[in-house]
Amino acid sequence: MPLIWRRIAWFASFVIAVVVALWMRSLGYGWPATLGLAVIIWVVLPFIISQLCAAVVLWRMQGRVRQAEKQEAVAKRMIDEALK
Repeated sequence: MPLIWRRIAWFASFVIAVVVALWMRSLGYGWPATLGLAVIIWVVLPFIISQLCAAVVLWRMQGRVRQAEKQEAVAKRMIDEALK
């Protein structure tokens, strides 16, 4: 995963963790529960985001490989027809 995606995932998870912590505090939850959940979100969410980004990259790569395979098949047919 590119470094910029890691930074984006880290900052996005931090912002989400802060928002959840503020929301929990406004609902009256205690500090241990609030900070515990915020840390869990901050640690786990970047892994989920990275897996989603990797899935998108692999999906695009697979599409390009299929396109290359189709082009190769067309080129082989053209060569076979030219040799006949």
